[in-house]
Amino acid sequence: MQTWAIVLIVAAGILAGFFIGLIFQKIRKRKERAIGNLIIADAEDGKEPPYIYLELHKDVDTIYSKKSV
Repeated sequence: MQTWAIVLIVAAGILAGFFIGLIFQKIRKRKERAIGNLIIADAEDGKEPPYIYLELHKDVDTIYSKKSV
């Protein structure tokens, strides 16, 4: 096999690996967006609406300056 073909195949492999890495990085960042769990607790007497709690995984100061969470 000629030298230029080997160099071309190696370069194509490096570029493909780079783009696959970018895709995995984007997917991982989407999954990290969750900041907590939403907990809905029904009222005991059934007359009041349910209580809604947000259990945070991050510190309040981290999300305080953001427009939406």
